[in-house]
Amino acid sequence: KDISINTSGSLLIGEANGDRVTGPADISLGSSGDLNVFNNSLNSVRSHFGTVTLSSSGNMEIGEFFSGQTATIRGGTGVNLLPGGNLAIRIGSVVQADGTGEVFIMGGAAVGVLGVIQTNGGAVNIFTGPNTSFVTNSGAVAVINTAFNGATGVDITINADNIDITSPINA
Repeated sequence: KDISINTSGSLLIGEANGDRVTGPADISLGSSGDLNVFNNSLNSVRSHFGTVTLSSSGNMEIGEFFSGQTATIRGGTGVNLLPGGNLAIRIGSVVQADGTGEVFIMGGAAVGVLGVIQTNGGAVNIFTGPNTSFVTNSGAVAVINTAFNGATGVDITINADNIDITSPINA
């Protein structure tokens, strides 16, 4: 069965090792405000055999800056992140598409990848809003990796007016 949750305010999944949204099919979480996921879980939002779609009219944060809590967003056939504002994937957090699923990000403003985006051979497509930036964290770990688990890497597309890549990207 699919899971669909929409709120007319902000949506927060933040109880440490508690709040989770998991299921076998598609999962869609939507917010007319901000959407924040930070619960230190390896399955913060996970669809085992479907696609995970997170959308917000405001900002979206995967992981949390002040507390240092992380989050993992996993889709069995893909992950779509659709913030109306900024998107931040915080240090220690993971966005992962299993199988050969793809990760698609359409940011309404800036996109910052300080954590990891990974696929097992699925494409990664990232678009920021007009006159905004795409930024990665500096470090030795590939922040975007389409060759996870030994898969053959495929295309990574990043479309932004300003790009600051200071970490490896592996296709």
